[in-house]
Parts: sequence; structure tokens; C-alpha cells
Amino acid sequence: MVHKSRQRGLSIIGFIFVAAVLVTVAMVGFRVMPAVIEYYSIQRALTESLQDIRDPGSSIADVRKSFDRRASAGYIESVRGSDVEITRDRNQITRARRVDAPAAPRRQREPAARVRGVGVALTRARSAPRRRMAPATLRDHIGYAFQEPALLAQALTHRSHGAAHNERLEFVGDAVLNCVVAAALYRRLRDLPEGDLSRLRANLVNRDTLAQLARQIGLGALLRVGEGERRGGGGERPSIVADALEAVFGAVFLDGGYDAARAAIERVYGDLLAEADPEILGKDPKTRLQEWLQARRLAVPEYVVAAVTGVAHAQTFAVHCRIPALGIETAGTGSSRRIAEQAAAELAHARLAGADGGSADV
Repeated sequence: MVHKSRQRGLSIIGFIFVAAVLVTVAMVGFRVMPAVIEYYSIQRALTESLQDIRDPGSSIADVRKSFDRRASAGYIESVRGSDVEITRDRNQITRARRVDAPAAPRRQREPAARVRGVGVALTRARSAPRRRMAPATLRDHIGYAFQEPALLAQALTHRSHGAAHNERLEFVGDAVLNCVVAAALYRRLRDLPEGDLSRLRANLVNRDTLAQLARQIGLGALLRVGEGERRGGGGERPSIVADALEAVFGAVFLDGGYDAARAAIERVYGDLLAEADPEILGKDPKTRLQEWLQARRLAVPEYVVAAVTGVAHAQTFAVHCRIPALGIETAGTGSSRRIAEQAAAELAHARLAGADGGSADV
């Protein structure tokens, strides 16, 4: 009798223990499982939203709209498209997290998937500062919003970065740019002969001018180049940024037509095109300086390389321009000897203009 009572007591204690464990597990489950389910729902919604977007250059709004559709379909209730930050980081999708979750250390944020070059992350209100210029800034500079963002993405991609690069768009942009500049010069300079118009156009669309304009709008910071090219400063090389600017013009033409491309080109060129001076733009600084000296029966200037610095693929040249008869010597620098000589000649010509009463015309 005592033995049975003892067994009954142990059974009751065991039942209570098991019940307590089950209740504890249930309580933890009720608190943890919704967050776990929500986390994986976010991941699924984000990934499927990206898969809805066919082009790597799709806009942030496109991804957010897709995410909102999936959220309203029951994936998740506490996160909306406005809580989604779209980032591009070497074609990787970073792990998603709740808006109110603490940020994980950078070394723990491993790539979760790869989906056509657009990464999506949920962040706390604001993201870290970005090194690249925001797309809206480029849009302001060219005065155009792309209907097909993939064209802009391709225009900003150098061949060292991947197969979908900007060389074909550069081909289109070069033709459109020449047409727009030729038409603008024709309309403004009605009495200028064909030879002078050609010379002016060539000066306005050459690599140096395009590179200067590209730097003014910060285009180099937006370019996607290969790692090797980036280490060599490729994103700022004159030839690369000049080609990219032409590619952007070509992308605008294909996306919005000739009028849109013309407006973008005229906006970027600004006064350089509207106030083109045949007496100045058609001649480079060395030519203008030489003609000024020859008109006064003075010897042509001497150009001497004073120094060459930097590694082989990113050199900087320092050149002195000397005019012994006038006791003038100026110094210019550039990424090539020719550019440095032109810079030194420009300074010498400007000094002659100041000494000649404000004009150094022949």
C-alpha cells in the first residue's frame, strides 16, 4: 500500500515536471517563433521581390513596390517597402534584419545570395554614409530620369568590370554628341565657314573636354570598374571618364530620344557650348601661345619636363614653359606630357594677356 502511494506520488511529480517543461517551451516558443517566422518571411519576400525585377539597373522604387505587394499578401505585417534600403555591393544581398534589431558586426554579415547585382537590407532608419554619389545627383546634373535604369547602369560600367559594359553605348553617344554640338554651333555661328565649325566641334567633343565635364559632375565616383583598374585609379582616368560621359549621353538617347539627349548634353556643357568662341575654342593653348609669339617675331616657347612622379600606369608630369625673350617661365602638371605642356602654355598665355592690357589675341 505504501509502495503504491509512493509510485503515485512520483508519477504526479513527473507529470508536473513534464508539464512545467512544456509550458516553458511553449512560452519561449510564443515569444521567439514569431520573430523567427518573420525573419525568414522577410528574407523570402526580399529575395522574391528581387526576382520580380528583370534588370540589374531597376530602380529602388521598383523593388520596394514589389516588396509592398508581397507584404500585403501576408508575408509580413511589421515591415514595409519604406523600411527597405537598396544597396549595390559587388552583386551580393546582405542578410535582412528587423528594423528594430541591432546591427550585426560587419564581419558577421555574410552574403546570403546573389540576384542580378541588387542587394537589399533592412536597416535602422538611416544607413552609413556612402562613398558614391547618389543617383539623384547625377539625375540633377543631366536633367533626365531614366525609364529603363539598366541603360544607365550599363553606361556606368567599364569593360574591366564585366561583359555588360558601356562601349556600345559610347559608340551611340559619340554620334549623338557630335550631332547636337554641330547643330548648336550651326545655329549660333551663322557666318562661320565649315572648316572653322569642324575645328570648334572637334575641340568641344575631344577627350580632354569630356573628361573635364565628367569630373565636374562627379561621374568618376559612380563608375564600376574592375579591381585592377580601380587600384590604378582607373575611375578617374581621363579616357575612362570621357568615354563614360559619352555612354551616358548614348543611354539617354536610347531611353528618351533625341530631344532628351540634346537637353542633357546642353545642360552638361552649359556655357561652354552656349558661348563657344571661335577665336579661342578652336585652338589649344600651345597653338594660341605660339601664334601670339610669331605675330611679334618672337621665338617659339621651350617646353622642358621637370619631373615625372607616380607609378607607370598613373604618372604625373611636371613641365615648364619658357619664353627667354620675355623672361617668362610657367609650370604645368598633368597625367601626360601633352596635358602638362598645355597647362603650362595656358598659364603663359594668360600672363601675356595680363601684360598686354587684358588681351593676348594675335
